[in-house]
Amino acid sequence: MRRVCVFLPLLLLLACEGPEQSVGHILVVAQPLTTAAQLSRVTVTITPAGITQDLTVDPQDPSKFSGTITVPVGAQTVLAEAFVGLARVGSGTATVTVAKGVQMQAQITILDITGPSPGPDHSPVVTSLVTPASVQAGDQPTLTAAAMDADGDSMTFAWDASPSGCGTFTSPTAPSTTFTAGPTLGTCTVRFTVNANGKSDSRSAPIQIVAATGTINIQVTYVPQPLISSIAFTSGSTQIASVQRTASDATIRAAFHKGAPYTVTLSFDPWPNGTLALSDSCGGTIVQPVFAPNAPSATATWTPTVDSGACMVTATLSRQTLVDNFFVVVLPVP
Repeated sequence: MRRVCVFLPLLLLLACEGPEQSVGHILVVAQPLTTAAQLSRVTVTITPAGITQDLTVDPQDPSKFSGTITVPVGAQTVLAEAFVGLARVGSGTATVTVAKGVQMQAQITILDITGPSPGPDHSPVVTSLVTPASVQAGDQPTLTAAAMDADGDSMTFAWDASPSGCGTFTSPTAPSTTFTAGPTLGTCTVRFTVNANGKSDSRSAPIQIVAATGTINIQVTYVPQPLISSIAFTSGSTQIASVQRTASDATIRAAFHKGAPYTVTLSFDPWPNGTLALSDSCGGTIVQPVFAPNAPSATATWTPTVDSGACMVTATLSRQTLVDNFFVVVLPVP
């Protein structure tokens, strides 16, 4: 007969007898426990010896158990069971060979798999907020924000603006949204809020709303008063007469014959655009001059159709609303 002692410091149970020799290790994985004091008993069953015995808990330390077990020599299987009340919360076995006259040692380890208590939750954090400093009324800039939750909790988002009506959001529950600036000028404060697991974080930024403006491209063009400087008449290559604008008398006393065509040359200050016209007071036949941009002169053809009396031949130069008329008096003859 051998005397076996069992000792459990904290959650470690030792069994020993006579001269020391290891007989095995029994691992008992227990269901979640709060403290060692929850263990109501530890039972050891040895087979085929057919021995079952409850170990005695130390009244001063509920984590320690002890007991005396007598077993026959030979191969024995040791079953260790831990209980909380009537419920077995864990068990483990080991097979050892008990030899005559040899002190045996068995080790029982009870592992509490309750695990550490959960740590505190973490609030979500807004990590960035990108907004323009200033916009015009009616502008639609893009606002972006980012947030994180260290616990990986699901996050929801919300945009708002104050004072009320200073702006609206196309996607008020998304991290990125289009902001439409309202008509009221001044400072509009936009705020981005993230919520997760009942906790939240916010970040705000001011946007200055200014009056909507456009641009006017102004160009100034100076248009001088048109000036016909002279009128000259030629027949073929022969010049009949020429009257300058500065002449003291614009009556031409040369003979102009009925039915004979005359080339009329009009001289004037050149300009990119304008219109020319030639007319008379005696019903002559006229081929009108053609205006050429920036040309200093133009020619027309005048054919008298009467053979007596004075006839006024008038040249007209127009630029936009400005008009110049210069006329001479000619004397047609048969």
